[in-house]
Amino acid sequence: MWRTEPWLKAEVPGTKKARVLEKPGLAASMLRRAGRVLMIVGHRVSEALSSRPVSDYVADIAEALNAHIATTSLAYRSFRERGLTVAWLSPIEAAHRVTDPDWMGLDGKGCYKAVVVMGLPYYMSWLIFSGLKNFAMNVRTVSLDRFYQPHASWSLRNLTTEEWEKFLDELVEKLKA
Repeated sequence: MWRTEPWLKAEVPGTKKARVLEKPGLAASMLRRAGRVLMIVGHRVSEALSSRPVSDYVADIAEALNAHIATTSLAYRSFRERGLTVAWLSPIEAAHRVTDPDWMGLDGKGCYKAVVVMGLPYYMSWLIFSGLKNFAMNVRTVSLDRFYQPHASWSLRNLTTEEWEKFLDELVEKLKA
């Protein structure tokens, strides 16, 4: 049970909690069907796992989904060099703009149907997902961080670093297939 318990114990997410993504194949098919995807990325994507940095996984996912990236992290340059649509934008500001039905996205071509969050401090992701859950109810939210986020529509359970890396490897593989 602890695998799907949030880390902020005093905060109660309400009656609607995130569904747990157990299988990378399910996550890949759900993300592919999502439509326009915005990835809100924090500084922790610069951390390296045993095989490669988390920012490489983010870039691979964004390329496979043709997703846009909003970040303030040091990974901005590497995303830009890979030819991805990336904007230097605060995570809170990006989430706030998603709640605005008149915002046409980073490229001006329409609203986002899904938001994926990775690499932010846990409490910041918690607040972003809470805001999107209450003020952008038509937007599907996904946490691909290694800790359960109850305010997201979909979230990973609490994972060890090794389990998380394996999940990301399989997710990228399924998205590229």
